[in-house]
Amino acid sequence: MADHQASTAGFRSDMLMSCHHHNKRPTAENRQLTGLEITHLTLERKPIPHERLIKEATVGLGVEKKISKMRNAMYEKMSNLHNKTYDIEKMTGTSFKNQRELLDKQCVVLDGLQSIIEFQLRVLDESRDIEVQWKLFS
Repeated sequence: MADHQASTAGFRSDMLMSCHHHNKRPTAENRQLTGLEITHLTLERKPIPHERLIKEATVGLGVEKKISKMRNAMYEKMSNLHNKTYDIEKMTGTSFKNQRELLDKQCVVLDGLQSIIEFQLRVLDESRDIEVQWKLFS
């Protein structure tokens, strides 16, 4: 602690000498620094260890690889979903087309049945008329 105070005091006197040497008054830029400020400045200038940079870069690359894998997996799933949607749409379209054809054919059959029913009604009416005439002639 005494060494630290002595070095700080020496730094202060050097600073003052420097200021007086240039005939300047101490300003905010060249004022005396406290021991705490010197320690803080020293710690700020401490270089980041090489291993830490490598670790952070590796972690960053790992995250980037995970994001890339997730993006590719998501793209593949979306592509599969799109293909399935297209298949369903195609099958649904085919199904609707087939149902429409079936309904059209059922309408034709119903029209045919209606014609048969009308024919049978006419035949029944004629047969009643004939029966009535037979009774009249007999």
